[in-house]
Parts: sequence; structure tokens; C-alpha cells
Amino acid sequence: MKFIEQFRIHATRPKDVMSLSSVIQAPGESLKAYLPRFHVAATEVRNPNDHAILMAVMRGVDPDSEFGDWLVGKPLATLERFYSKAHQFIRREEARWTRRDKASWPVKESVKSNVVMKQTGDNPGKTQVNIQNKPGQSKGSGGGNLEKKR
Repeated sequence: MKFIEQFRIHATRPKDVMSLSSVIQAPGESLKAYLPRFHVAATEVRNPNDHAILMAVMRGVDPDSEFGDWLVGKPLATLERFYSKAHQFIRREEARWTRRDKASWPVKESVKSNVVMKQTGDNPGKTQVNIQNKPGQSKGSGGGNLEKKR
């Protein structure tokens, strides 16, 4: 009898739709991360009702997010319509992150040149430096020959 009582405590029970109200988007969490998490919880629900699931997922979206702000006052009739709109906002999120990532990349020099160094004449201490600019180089960075003594 004691074994059965212990087993009951650890047995998983099917969840009802009300349990989905605890699955909410954390502040700063992307919509792309939240929706799969919600979907997994929704698949565990016994006798799912599309309307109740739609209400739960809409309530779970962070109200301070761009999508949460858009949802205010916009009743969506179906889960299909909700996911269609959510996908649009996910693309916006991804585009915004891509722009942020690109902005943090180091800026590349627009000047391109080849530097050639060679020893000149019989004097081993004298080196000739030849800088040749490539097309598309900014003005004022023209090539030239420099001689250095070592």
C-alpha cells in the first residue's frame, strides 16, 4: 500500500488548460523562444480547446514587448491567425538582432594597398619600400617609393 501511495505522488497527471496560464514570456525573452516553450506545455493539456489555448498564449505574451503591445485591443479569432501574426513579429525581432550584430562588427578600412619591401643595390643596409594602392582607394593615399636606411 505504501508503494502505491509513493507512486501516485510521482505519477504525471494530464494538465488542464488552466495550467497554461503559468507559461508566460519572461521580460527580454524573445517571442521565438517563448512560443515553442508554450507549445510544449500546450501539447501536455488533456482535451485542448483552441479558444482557451488562444486566450492563454495571448495572456502569456509579455505586454511590454512589441507583439504584446500590438495584441492590446486586437482580438484574434483563431490560433492560426495568432501564429501568423507572431511569425511576422519574430521576423522583425530577427531583423533587429541582425542589425545590432552588424553594428557591433569592426569597421573595415577602405584603403587597400600592397607594400613591397626589397633590398636595393649593393648596400645591405638600404631598403626600398614601394606602396601601390588598389582601385577604389580613397584619395590622398597615393602610392610612392620610400627609402629607409637600417
